[in-house]
Amino acid sequence: MAKILCVEDEDYLRADIVEELEEAGYDVIQAVNGQDGLEKIVAEQPDLVISDITMPIMDGYDLIKKLRANHPEFDEIPFIFLSALADRENVLEGMELGSDDYMTKPIDYGMLITKVTSRLRQAERMLAKKQKEQIKLYETLKNRKAEEQIAISSKYCTDHPREIVIVGESDQNLWKFQQFLEQVGHYVTVITSGSAYLKKRASLKADITCFWAKTDDLDVKDILVEFDEKDGPCLLVVHQRANVALNADLSEELLAKLHSVLCLPCSEDQIFKEIQNCLEVRQVA
Repeated sequence: MAKILCVEDEDYLRADIVEELEEAGYDVIQAVNGQDGLEKIVAEQPDLVISDITMPIMDGYDLIKKLRANHPEFDEIPFIFLSALADRENVLEGMELGSDDYMTKPIDYGMLITKVTSRLRQAERMLAKKQKEQIKLYETLKNRKAEEQIAISSKYCTDHPREIVIVGESDQNLWKFQQFLEQVGHYVTVITSGSAYLKKRASLKADITCFWAKTDDLDVKDILVEFDEKDGPCLLVVHQRANVALNADLSEELLAKLHSVLCLPCSEDQIFKEIQNCLEVRQVA
């Protein structure tokens, strides 16, 4: 059952409109002026609005102005003006403000019900069309993402999947880095807590450990102090800042533990190259 908001300050006329709409099978909400109507629209989210123009506190023109300007989520709700103002200029003004239809008083209730039914059907068709377009867009994006994943796998796919541990704060770059490594075919473990990594590191059998400059609780220098060869011969540090800034943070002793520094953002080719370099160093070791 469609929900209709009737905004009319004259009690007897509003009662007549409500009665006609309810007899036609609609659920009707009432408002006594534009301000009341605006609040009811936001709270009740009607399927269609019928509004008088000349009302106290806030008239119909201000109602539709504020609705269209401040509540774009309701842009597609059909809006019908009812008014004793029958001049062509009044009709044009109402339409220019964003109303979908305009009827003059005295009200032809048969015509009103016809217009309401027509506008609701039109709104349903527009909604259905929008939903189809959204589904089509979703399918297009999903297929495009699948094609990109296939392209990445084809270009960088490895015949020898390795265990790679990423230790870093949870951010978009980390998850993209993880996604790429998994698409290539590696097994990836992500640990966002530095202290948790230090507790687990003895049981981790990583071919490569990739450190971010920070984890959710520790800086990388606090972790590298504990890191040694038994944790894995290859260490790749992934950092968003320039190498100079990173070098300033780490002592020579800690820098000596690093195999290389990869600065983000970077290309997939660069990531793949650094991972392969680390794997080659591990094989030599």
